[in-house]
Amino acid sequence: MVKLMEKESEGVVGNIRTVDSQGRVVIPKRIRGLCEVGKGDGMKASMEGSRIILKKAAPDDTGSPRIDDLCRYTIPVDIRRALGIEYGVKLDFYTDGNIIVLEKYAPACGVCDSEDDVRGVNRVYLCGGCRGRLT
Repeated sequence: MVKLMEKESEGVVGNIRTVDSQGRVVIPKRIRGLCEVGKGDGMKASMEGSRIILKKAAPDDTGSPRIDDLCRYTIPVDIRRALGIEYGVKLDFYTDGNIIVLEKYAPACGVCDSEDDVRGVNRVYLCGGCRGRLT
């Protein structure tokens, strides 16, 4: 499994994208390159726990939603409803072999990696415990 980091200084592009009002999300360029998908390609979506799995559809599969000219993919409404994905939700993209995996983005504390009670403080995410140590 390849999980992309958000640090451009390490040559890896960020992979967090926001769902628009029509349930679309832009698939990051680096992810598209790793999975060899692009504009016009059909994608089959499925759920695996709380994750969305996207696989490139066969060329003759005309029923699968396609990546549009702006590299957006519309997440099927039944999957959005089941996972509680609404307008403004941030999704984290990564790859697993030749499939694209999406899951709701949950920031982690920049000090201890905890995901509990995380808030942004001066451009850094901190959990409640680490925020308490700063006071």
